[in-house]
Amino acid sequence: MRPQPPHEYAGYAGPWMEQRMLAAWLKRRNEFPRWEYVPGFWTELRIYHADADWLAREAELRRLLEARITGGRRGFAVVQHDLGLPCALPTAVEVFGTSVGPHYIPLLKQPLPRERETREQPIPVSFVGRAKGDNDLNELRSRMLEAGKRLERFRCADGLDYAAYCDLLRQSVFTLAPRGYGPTSFRLYEAMAMRSIPVYIWEGECCLPFANELDWDRLAVIVAAEELPRLGEILAACGPERRAAIHAYTDEVYERSFTYNGVIDRVFDRLRRWEAGAAKGT
Repeated sequence: MRPQPPHEYAGYAGPWMEQRMLAAWLKRRNEFPRWEYVPGFWTELRIYHADADWLAREAELRRLLEARITGGRRGFAVVQHDLGLPCALPTAVEVFGTSVGPHYIPLLKQPLPRERETREQPIPVSFVGRAKGDNDLNELRSRMLEAGKRLERFRCADGLDYAAYCDLLRQSVFTLAPRGYGPTSFRLYEAMAMRSIPVYIWEGECCLPFANELDWDRLAVIVAAEELPRLGEILAACGPERRAAIHAYTDEVYERSFTYNGVIDRVFDRLRRWEAGAAKGT
């Protein structure tokens, strides 16, 4: 089942990571003789076909995959949806997910090049987005906004078109990027692209991609939910020197880590390392 068209969210209708990965795999699969890609458009299946009969045929799907991934070969899947895969896959399948592990990748939307220079930023801290409903899991965003009210010149907005939203990010020294329905948000990476320092506010699970390869303390301000009463103090500690260092490090790793092509290359590099390890018997 191949649902069409790709889903739309906040004005963007794809192609998303799942579609882009399939296209890249079809071009490069000969590089990975030990691997099999499980090419599901998992997010579309969850959105458009949540009640379809295939959900009841999980065991059949697993048998088909296990029959295909044999002889020491392994599989991998890529999933964007907040809830991850709609069915369990064989243990021989590695999962790269934006919101589920074990291998986290960034949650990306529009392809956004990184701004080359930091513009004037008259807004110390901002947040744009919904603060109620499903996105306010455990009232995290409500608690965040209460903490924001104690910040000097805090700007909160909703309902902006995308151009105005990006412009507000450019004008903000810090952008609050709380988790929503899932453990991460598009906002984390959109802020990076606009040269605003993201403040990732997490609860339940700190979902940071490539955590073994990137120094996230040099990319963002990381705040656990229980630290929200100290938000002003935490941001004040991120002074001009650290902010400059964050911008410099983000410039260094952005293209390779937070763009569609960069993420796909990182996934393929991971497969290549695993394959080399398997060939050596490690």
